[in-house]
Amino acid sequence: MKKTIAILLTFILLLGSAACGTSDTPDSDTPETSQADTSGDADDGTTGAGGDTLVGFIVPSTDIEVMNIIADYLEEKLAEQGVSFQVSGAMFDNSQYITLIENYVTMGADIILTVPMDTDAIKDAVLAAEAAGVNVLYIGSEPSYGNEISGGVYSDYYEAGYQAGKMACTWAKESYPDLDSIPIALTVAESDQDSISRTTGMRDAISEDEVCYVSYEYFNATTTDDGYTFAEEALTFDSSIRVFLNYESDPSIGVDNYAQAYIQSDASLSLDDFAIFSVGYTSTCVSLIESSANGESAVRGIIGYSALDPGEPILEVIQSILDGGETPHWLIEECYSINSFGYDY
Repeated sequence: MKKTIAILLTFILLLGSAACGTSDTPDSDTPETSQADTSGDADDGTTGAGGDTLVGFIVPSTDIEVMNIIADYLEEKLAEQGVSFQVSGAMFDNSQYITLIENYVTMGADIILTVPMDTDAIKDAVLAAEAAGVNVLYIGSEPSYGNEISGGVYSDYYEAGYQAGKMACTWAKESYPDLDSIPIALTVAESDQDSISRTTGMRDAISEDEVCYVSYEYFNATTTDDGYTFAEEALTFDSSIRVFLNYESDPSIGVDNYAQAYIQSDASLSLDDFAIFSVGYTSTCVSLIESSANGESAVRGIIGYSALDPGEPILEVIQSILDGGETPHWLIEECYSINSFGYDY
């Protein structure tokens, strides 16, 4: 069932903070490692509970908030069963993904959990791991060879982008009912396949709308600073733009920062004239959505594509593997909306 989430839920408390520490890496060349609980740090930097069963978690980067939230949750739950858990960051590099997969196989990992940037780029390493008796699980994407690996949890990124585009168009038409055409500025991706899927969904939703259209595009915005530059360039290009849509959430913070500065130069404008939307959850964006109801922010909504507790469905698949369940075991997560203007999805 699709979920519409009110912004006043205690959702923020559930996902509000995640600690990040250092963890033993499966190889000295691994660029990033982290673990949720560093209380067991030894002099050599090794952390985490011991156990005969090992789950290795490979993420694009250990600096991503939701990855640390998932890691915290999984480490706690798996430790209750005496299962060792380690996290490694691939620094957005497919070659590092391959190296880390191979290293976890060498270490004798029972399960390798990964959030791939490009499922095709790591296919050979993944299938080799499966052939070696290691269960490989994906988060975020179901690959074309999904029946050849142990399973995972995937999201419909196209649908998330499409619904974000529909939400942006809905706000624009409700807020500017007398306009025959409304420009929207868009951040677009041309790197990893999941971001491209979100971008495609956003573009399609806007192109189907009879009033809204894409006026300006900014490529590969992933950070707050990118969002600030995106907003500055968009409004320089077309000063009539009032709606911004991002395929990632962090740039929305930068867009909001620029909007705060922009209205200072034009007394006729306020934050109520602007709207910023994005795909994906961050606790900061959810806080800004709350603030928009009081005219203190222009961030008005996100479309999320993972569970309210993003670790739960992943743990379900891991538990099935540990219990000897049938593979492949795949779960799909449906999208939900968090917004401040009553958008129902």
